[in-house]
Amino acid sequence: MQTTGARLSAAPAALLVQGKHAGAWPAVRAVLDPAVLGGQLWGPRIFGLRGEPRCESVWNHLTDASVAARLWDASCDLTSVDPGALPGYCR
Repeated sequence: MQTTGARLSAAPAALLVQGKHAGAWPAVRAVLDPAVLGGQLWGPRIFGLRGEPRCESVWNHLTDASVAARLWDASCDLTSVDPGALPGYCR
């Protein structure tokens, strides 16, 4: 049970951010909405922090294939995953 002080101190943040269910909404829409196209970025409508999902502009560095490859390689190294052992994976 939160104290009144704890609830009041969290109030300013509540104006900017949303709860877990609303926060998952853009990802769920991106996966389930048949009108969503591959390569689109979906996020909250209000300052990118809260609100209904909307299609956002994709920043250039998010589409850089060399950055994606470095991220994939680093992720495999850090998790000790062998991509060759993944079913259906080819690179």
